[in-house]
Amino acid sequence: MKALFTFSKRWVGLLILAFMALQASAQNTCASPALIASVPFSSGAQTTCGTVNDYAAGFSTCVSSSYGAGEDYVYSITITTAPVTYNLALGGAATWKIASVHSACPPAGANCVGGVATSSGTTASGNVTFPTNGTYFIIIDTWPLPDCGAFTLDITLPPPPPANDNCAGALSVAVNPDLNCTSVTMGTVNAATASTGPTSSCGTYDDDVWFSFVATASTHSIELLNITGSTTDLTHQVLSSCGAATALVCSDPNTSTVSALTPGQTYFIRVATWTSTAGQTSSFSVCVKTLPPPPANDDCAGAVSLTVNADFACGVATSGTTVSNTVN
Repeated sequence: MKALFTFSKRWVGLLILAFMALQASAQNTCASPALIASVPFSSGAQTTCGTVNDYAAGFSTCVSSSYGAGEDYVYSITITTAPVTYNLALGGAATWKIASVHSACPPAGANCVGGVATSSGTTASGNVTFPTNGTYFIIIDTWPLPDCGAFTLDITLPPPPPANDNCAGALSVAVNPDLNCTSVTMGTVNAATASTGPTSSCGTYDDDVWFSFVATASTHSIELLNITGSTTDLTHQVLSSCGAATALVCSDPNTSTVSALTPGQTYFIRVATWTSTAGQTSSFSVCVKTLPPPPANDDCAGAVSLTVNADFACGVATSGTTVSNTVN
């Protein structure tokens, strides 16, 4: 009887392992994903080991095409309140893993919506916007090495985007009459989403927020200051309207000078973090400054007379400035 009992326990254990393997493989493809019924969602401890590699590397072009070709775990979620933004957080012991969101399956660059990747670490989080109602697929995968590993996936509703997340809600910035930032307007990219704007050569603009000012002169200086949070490397554009096809200025570093403005016209400042890593929380202040008029000797006709010293001592010197000077 003892031998029979030991044999039975062994078979029970094997049956449990077989059931777990079948369950994992059943959740391995787009045809039979694990369902996310509601948000907030927490997967608990999971693993991609034993789920088989169904999708080749390169499917997540909107996050990183380096991921894929490891064993993968597929979730599905049905969105009924689009557009909606959720925070995705990856955890667990495995490194080089990704949670990639797709509007169709099998996953491909054309249906990639967003996601997060851990790189050489074990955790990552970021916001993903689901633009339309329908079923989306979340693919948990790794680099080709490691082929699989432990993970957790948590999905929560993040804070709402800031009021100036889009150009229509741009916050007004008072123009300072000189080069002192006496008046500033505070802002943050925390929970900000990407909005339509000109192609940028100075950043990704995936978490942009908007400001506006009324020009009081033909030239103004823009400065981002008091920067705190996840990164201090910001970028900004100055535009003549919300729908402008090109930017008057595209600047990284955090200061710029914009010219050929029309006094009395409203202009827009689009601010974002330079990095494409999701989930940035930087806060900052926006300052618009007014340059002084050109110096009296800006043109040759106004040249300042210099006194010739009798020796090399420079006992008499004439001061000057290049602030606000123009090209002649």
